[in-house]
Amino acid sequence: MKYLMLTICFLFYWTMLQAQKETNLSCNVRPITSNVMVDGYQLIYSLPKNYIEVSLNVNHFVQISGPYAKYAEKFLNITEGVIRTDAVYYEIQEANFRRLCRPDSSKQYVLSYEGFGSFPALQLTADGLIKACNVLHDIVWEQIDEAYQILLVNEPEATSFTDLGVIPFVEEKSETLFKIVSTDSTPRRVPYDNTKVVPTSEEHNAKEAADFIRKLRKRRLKLLIGLKDETFPVEGEALKVMVAELENLERKYLELFVGKTVQQTLTYKFNFEPEADVQAEQQIVGWFSLNNGFSAVKPDLRKTDYKPLIIHATRMGSLPLVTIQQMNTSGKSPVAIRHGLYYRIPAWVNLSFSYTDKVLVNQKMLIAQRGTVASLPADYLNQGNYEIEFYTDLGSIKRIQKKSRE
Repeated sequence: MKYLMLTICFLFYWTMLQAQKETNLSCNVRPITSNVMVDGYQLIYSLPKNYIEVSLNVNHFVQISGPYAKYAEKFLNITEGVIRTDAVYYEIQEANFRRLCRPDSSKQYVLSYEGFGSFPALQLTADGLIKACNVLHDIVWEQIDEAYQILLVNEPEATSFTDLGVIPFVEEKSETLFKIVSTDSTPRRVPYDNTKVVPTSEEHNAKEAADFIRKLRKRRLKLLIGLKDETFPVEGEALKVMVAELENLERKYLELFVGKTVQQTLTYKFNFEPEADVQAEQQIVGWFSLNNGFSAVKPDLRKTDYKPLIIHATRMGSLPLVTIQQMNTSGKSPVAIRHGLYYRIPAWVNLSFSYTDKVLVNQKMLIAQRGTVASLPADYLNQGNYEIEFYTDLGSIKRIQKKSRE
């Protein structure tokens, strides 16, 4: 009986020791400064850094002189607004900023643990950014990261005049010719008609186009005032469609005299990454010309009218001075301090994008790498007692909540 009691006491004591080991779990997070030896008790994650995707929309204008421009005054009495020479020019329509992120190779951390309890439940993105810790539901994070290069979304399209008139540009001309015919050994001249197709003159074609414009205007006027064929009445939506088609056809023929301006929007995308430890910076991200459009490389400024496109990034306010103590020197011998998850405190940055003296866009954004880095206490990782969520694109804390025990 005595030995049985001793055995029971030993088992009870051993169980208490094991429980104590399980409750005294130990986690530690430290920055990666060199090669990391992984033995299965570590996990590596990264904090993000931000970059700005700049979208630049440029209007591309092509002015084309009409083939009948010199006859605009003669046949239509139009003296103003006639394009006499072809031209191409550009203007900036708008610019936009979009904040994106990628892992910061200088802010990588290794989480190691000891003990027999459960490992902290971390949620990471596909590229190793931290999303949450000890959160049971899945944190959705999706970022479409476009290519880190200048991207021309659409090319300018060629334009020209294809319909130069309402009738064929050829006509039949007849002339009387003579041929020698022998009759009873007596030759004589016999007339005959020679018909051939010849192109009409440019002035003739212009006159025909001008006459057709006047016919279109008369037809539209009759529709609008009700002088239409009563056999087939046109009303309501059908009338609107017919009038719109007549106006569209008139516009196309009028362009033969006054010319036309074709506008297209070209979109360029490029990225700018703010520096980490500076108060203010500026960077030339491209070049723009009113006559030649956008250029990614620096052109010869002596021969062109290119001007730089500049991004300014200025940190707003001051940052907290955070010193992460690695060793506890309060005792006789230094003891390494265990840290929890490292996180970012981002900084507000004023971003502006300018061309010459004109500011195209000015926007305030939180930028991860312009701020500072701090760490949570290691106790937040032990036993999974706290749910922690992060702003994945910034690396900052979104929520810390102690789990309720039922």
